[in-house]
Amino acid sequence: METIRITENLLDIIENYAIIDETIDGIDDLDPSKKLSDELGLDSVDMVDIVLTIEERFLIEFGDDEIKKAETLNDLILLIQEKVG
Repeated sequence: METIRITENLLDIIENYAIIDETIDGIDDLDPSKKLSDELGLDSVDMVDIVLTIEERFLIEFGDDEIKKAETLNDLILLIQEKVG
């Protein structure tokens, strides 16, 4: 799957949980290298929901260790790319 399609799908998922502050015009203006918890105010419950939604949408499964390492948008994109091939 193309990186663009993965990113679009991932942003669509995250947008439902994100707290966008006034310094960001929208979900598309996120810095993909910043921690999701810092940039979007996501807590551990949000991340569990996001991971479950990602697994369902992309028809993949993550191990606990894989998810613990995914702290940024870039990390999640790379992890999904590895899983979907």
